[in-house]
Amino acid sequence: MEIAAVILILLLVIAGGLGALILLGGDAGPGALWAGRRMPRPAGRPRSRQVIDVPPEDAKPVGSRLESAGREETISRLDQLTAEVRATLASGDDRLILLNQQLEALQLGLQGRLEHIGRDANERWGELAARQEATSERLRADLMARLTDAERARSDLTRQLGERERQAAASQLTGERVAVTAELYALLARLEGAFAAVTNPILLPGEPYAPPAEFLPESLVWENWKEVGERTFAFADLYSARRLYLNEATRDEVGAFVVELRGLLTASIYPSLRPNAGPAQRETLRQALETLALRFAAVRLALEGDFRAIAEPNERPPATGIGNDGTA
Repeated sequence: MEIAAVILILLLVIAGGLGALILLGGDAGPGALWAGRRMPRPAGRPRSRQVIDVPPEDAKPVGSRLESAGREETISRLDQLTAEVRATLASGDDRLILLNQQLEALQLGLQGRLEHIGRDANERWGELAARQEATSERLRADLMARLTDAERARSDLTRQLGERERQAAASQLTGERVAVTAELYALLARLEGAFAAVTNPILLPGEPYAPPAEFLPESLVWENWKEVGERTFAFADLYSARRLYLNEATRDEVGAFVVELRGLLTASIYPSLRPNAGPAQRETLRQALETLALRFAAVRLALEGDFRAIAEPNERPPATGIGNDGTA
């Protein structure tokens, strides 16, 4: 802006000087002509003195002197303005150089600042990214741990539910086995009591069955054995329907007893039931009843052991120790 103002002033000064020269040249024209000629004498005046003409070459007109003075002043002014302009331009060049230096310094400073800001931003971004990565890793690890805990808890819960279901099923099965064993034991006791009532009524309930030394006449009457048949069928029917709940040894023991009971009733006991039965028939009846007495004891011990094994699983069930022949 200062250089433009100086150039504008310089142009204005040059234009003013040229205008002044033009004006001075126009005004000095007539005077110059008048100064180089002899002035005419007015008519009627007498010549009083001799006039010596001065040639124009020996004396300069006033206009020329003014023109020269104005030109010199203008040239001096122009030289002064030129010097000022050059000084101003030189000063402007110095200022431009200083300004360029300041701009370069500012640019370098700004570039350094930007680089510092960039490095700082990169460092901060790296730190932020590292913190975010660490946070994400912690969250991921925490989530995985929680998922693992949840999966473990679900597995434990599933196992517990399965265990409870198995325990419930086992408890239900145990209850069924206990009920079947107890019911078979009760029917066996009633069957044994029916044999005692018809052949040896002196025995009390709960006493082991044993045939009498002599049979009463009532013991040989067919109609008195009706309850024995009913008790026998009830015991065999329950065993046939619920034997699945018995353990293998007890199931085999009771099954063999049912088969043997049917054989003894149909082959030895029922054919001997006659009012006038002879000694041979009575002996056949006695042997069959003695065999049944032993079998009653064996089946009773088997059912008792099975019941205790089911109801009291931590206790070892006692062995019967009695075979089909009643020997230990």
